[in-house]
Parts: sequence; structure tokens; C-alpha cells
Amino acid sequence: MSDAVATAPLGAEVATSGLQGVVRSYNGSKGFGFITGEGAFSDVMFSRFELPEDAREVRGNFMESRTVTFSAIIKPDGRAKATAVSILEEVDKPITGIIKIYSHEHRNGLVQSHTLPGVDVRFRLEDFPSQIYPSAELKGGLVLFESKHLPDGKCVVTKIQFQTHKIAEKYGGMEFDGSKGCGKGWGWGGGFGGGFGGGFGGYGGKGWGGGCGPWQPMFQKWKGKGDGKGQRRIEDPTKAIWVGGLPTGSTYELLKEHAQSAGLSPLWAEVHNNKVGGTGAIGFKTAEEAQSAIVALNGSVFDGSSLQTDAWQQKDREPS
Repeated sequence: MSDAVATAPLGAEVATSGLQGVVRSYNGSKGFGFITGEGAFSDVMFSRFELPEDAREVRGNFMESRTVTFSAIIKPDGRAKATAVSILEEVDKPITGIIKIYSHEHRNGLVQSHTLPGVDVRFRLEDFPSQIYPSAELKGGLVLFESKHLPDGKCVVTKIQFQTHKIAEKYGGMEFDGSKGCGKGWGWGGGFGGGFGGGFGGYGGKGWGGGCGPWQPMFQKWKGKGDGKGQRRIEDPTKAIWVGGLPTGSTYELLKEHAQSAGLSPLWAEVHNNKVGGTGAIGFKTAEEAQSAIVALNGSVFDGSSLQTDAWQQKDREPS
């Protein structure tokens, strides 16, 4: 156990750095996971926002069983939350990266990764498994890759692909069967199991691509304040609040945790992903708690964004 934890006053919030553990599970769609460490950090939650920028969009089983370094905070209630999570380099395991520069003329570029600080890794357009749009601007693209060091000290890509199906579509980095809307992607060795995104399974258990079922709405949605679409009908609007200003990638778990960090006791939270975007709702046991939450959360900073709050106004509309 860390000396900082061992000597901390009872009920105090304690920050500890220099920790190492293994990711037990990670849900990229919902944006959170758990790290198995040692002692007081044997089961530590982390959010996608604690990952480096080049790793926040990963999906599927990529993060599971990866060795990471992290800092952590022990809250007064005894729960631990990880911060500053970084993925360590491991043999025969791909790492996350972002394309730093790309030359259309020379058909090559450089990719960087937080796992290899200060290293520019060279890649060729031909290293991607599928054809890229000729005019695609690859700079800023998020990728997964493996690399090797050459005798002259340079580092080059040996395998590379975009992190998700959505990113690949943007650059033309996957082949598509138009009649089925399915990717035919590829993967490393044993692959990443369940694949990524909306139902994309492992290609023969060996990577990404292959089979994706038809899209279906998961639940009926109802309209609420500001025409934002919610995922539940709020029976008593006096016990719920509207939240605006949510950043891209927000999840209901993180929103609920934000409310708890402000000393509130939310019963539930939800994030509305629609054309309006950036809105959500939080429910409480009493109307008094909801009113207090409006004051406590209005203007609070959530992942770099200033939130706006208001009373929930249920609109009398038909479900869309």
C-alpha cells in the first residue's frame, strides 16, 4: 500500500501516482473500465477521459489485459478512481497512435503514440490493409499499429489500421459490401475478440470485420426540454433536471459520477445523443434535491466544459 494512503487522515481524499496494473475490463462505447492493481488499488475505475488523446476512441477488447501505468485518487468513501492512464508497450501487441503528418506526393507519413514518447514512426500508404481515398487528409487520424526499430535507429510501421469502423469509413480505409453495409477488415493474430462498434464481430475470431447485423433502435425515445430526445419518460419532472453543455463522448455513468462529486445523490442520469447534442438529464429522490442540484451543477466544469442546468420541462409530444 502507498505511504500516502497509509498515512492519510480518515475521510480525506488522497492522490497517489506511479502505479501500475492490468486492465480487467473496458467498455469503449460507454467510456469506462476497471484496472486491477495492488492493495488499495486492486479494483480501480477509470474513464475514457483519463486515457491519452490517441487512445480515447478504441473499442472492442483492445484495452483488456493491457498493462498500464496510472495515478489514482482515494475518495472519502474509500473508492479509488484512476487518472492519467497510459498504455505500456508489450511484445506483439499493437498500440494506439495518431497520424502526425502525411505526404500525398510521397505516399508516406509519420505516426506518434503516447506509448513511444518522442518517437516518430514512419509508415507508407501501402501499409494499410485496404485502399485509402487518394485525396484523404490523413493527418490527425487515429490508428492502431505495430512497429520495429531499424539498424539506423529509425522506427517503421509493420502493421497499421484505423481504430474504428467509423474512422476507417472517413478515409476509405476499409472495403465495404454495399448490400450488407459490413466491413471486411482485417486484424492481428488472434484478433481482439468481439470486434468494435455497432455489432461488428471478430472476423473468423481473428480480428476485425465480417458480419454485422441489421440496425435496430434499442429503445423508444421521448422528447423533453429543448427538444432533446431522452431514453425514458420522466414521470415526475419536479424530481429531474435538464443538463446542457455536455462534451462529445459523455456517458450517463460519468454524468452521474460528476453529480456525486458535487455532494449530490442522483438516482439516475442519461445523456441524449441526437441532432441537438450535448444535453442530458439527472433524476433525484425529491423535488428539493433536484432544485439543489440545479444550483450546485450550474456552471460546474465537466471534462473541460461548463454545464448549464435547469428544471426539467416535460413536453407533451408523441414519441419519435
